[in-house]
Amino acid sequence: MITEEWAKNPKAEVLIECQNCHQKHHIEEILKEEPFPVPYKPKTTEVFWLCPDCGFRKHSFYMTPELRLRQQQLHLSLSKFNKSHESMDWEGYRKARASYQQAFDHEQAYVLRQIGAGNERPAV
Repeated sequence: MITEEWAKNPKAEVLIECQNCHQKHHIEEILKEEPFPVPYKPKTTEVFWLCPDCGFRKHSFYMTPELRLRQQQLHLSLSKFNKSHESMDWEGYRKARASYQQAFDHEQAYVLRQIGAGNERPAV
C-alpha cells in the first residue's frame, strides 16, 4: 500500500504514534491489511494500524478493488506531474485526486452499510 505522502516523497520517513501506548513506529511496521469480504466485493480488505508493542488495533479504512484501481490512477497522475511540472499534468492529478476521494467516500459508506453501523466483521 502506498499513501499519497509516499507518492510525493518515496523516501519520507513516516512515523505513527500508537494511541494506546504512545510508542512511535515506522508506517511499514504498523500498517496492516487483511481480508474483509462483503457482499458483491469479495476482495475487500480492512486496513488498520496494529501496534507491535501493545497490540492496540485501530481501524483505518476499507480497501476495495475499485479503490485500488483509483489509487493506481492517482499515483500515475502524480508521477506524471512530478516528471513534467506542467499545469496540464497538475490538473490531471487534481481530477484523479477528486475522483479517488469520491470513490473512497462511496466505498467506505457501502461497506459500512453492509456490515451495519457497529464496524463489526461480517459473519463468514
